[in-house]
Amino acid sequence: HNMDLVNLANTNQSLKNLASLVLAYNITKANGLESSAINIHNRIIQLLNLKGYETGLKFYGTGEETEETEYKTSFVFAADDNSGQPNPEKQKDEILKVIDSFFNSKGGTLYIGVNNFGNGIGVEEDLNTPLYYGDKEKYVRSVVDAIALEWGNSIATTYIKKIGFDEENTDKDVLIVELLPIQSGLPYKNEWYVRKAGTKRRLTETEFNEYQIV
Repeated sequence: HNMDLVNLANTNQSLKNLASLVLAYNITKANGLESSAINIHNRIIQLLNLKGYETGLKFYGTGEETEETEYKTSFVFAADDNSGQPNPEKQKDEILKVIDSFFNSKGGTLYIGVNNFGNGIGVEEDLNTPLYYGDKEKYVRSVVDAIALEWGNSIATTYIKKIGFDEENTDKDVLIVELLPIQSGLPYKNEWYVRKAGTKRRLTETEFNEYQIV
């Protein structure tokens, strides 16, 4: 279908830019140029003016998730739940898996209120739910409490290096959670999560012990 895109770019001026970008994305993706493909994909979404890609958003990290960086848009709404309704327990479970992966690797930074391309879209929708009624301090506490309830106060106070809203971003409320590594490792619900290729990976205890040796 790439030839169709070439023809579209040559014949339809109004869609020329979009068709060219989609063609470039297909080519870079097919050749394993992931970083370039991601940048082109972001430009396509910006061109289409999709929600969360308004201009002027603060950029966090490199725009790609790494072994030491992960982006989440919410602490309340689950990404794979299209109902539009809050699902805090499901999303908390996902967040804790990510946090565990940082604990069991080199540590890192979790951004909440940032989309997959590093744009700070904020957590206003979270804050506007009846869970918080706009209370940002309560929002911060809820993340700390989730860690403390799962692993204990000692873990929460020792291995959260820093947590708070980005004070430099006056347009969007983005929560930044900096986490330290736990050398001995820490399970979450009898499973061990680690960072690999920019995402979390689930391991058994045996696999995690082998991972530590390597």
